[in-house]
Amino acid sequence: MFLSQGRCLEMDNNNMWAMDFETTIFTMFSFFLRKHFSEKYPDMNITQDEEQDGNPIFPTILLRQMPMSETGKDIEGTSINAIRTTMQVNITYKGKKQNLKELTSYSVLFFKKYGFEISNVFYSVSNDIRASTFRAKRIVGASDILN
Repeated sequence: MFLSQGRCLEMDNNNMWAMDFETTIFTMFSFFLRKHFSEKYPDMNITQDEEQDGNPIFPTILLRQMPMSETGKDIEGTSINAIRTTMQVNITYKGKKQNLKELTSYSVLFFKKYGFEISNVFYSVSNDIRASTFRAKRIVGASDILN
């Protein structure tokens, strides 16, 4: 509770959906990729953590939410009605370029399925490790259903 002009204001937790959005998308994204690639890449590492202990695992798919911002503010300003979010996906793979492109394409397909715009797609290679990166952005409303 907060005090304002002598009155107690209770803060509700209706904004948690926005704070948990990265985790929600990560869970859905992981399920989507594992369903398609679990046999081909049984050790595939899908993570939100940039730090890795031990030996690298290939492929590794890193999903991060870039700084998001609120949009669609109402007159009361107590609820987050919508967010402008950008997700960044980094995929590292040690193997054929075609396999990396397949992983990237299927990852892009996930975001397109949920109405995201795709940008900044690029590929690189260093020391026999191939990488792809792209961003997916969208405005998501509090009452949007992602299924």
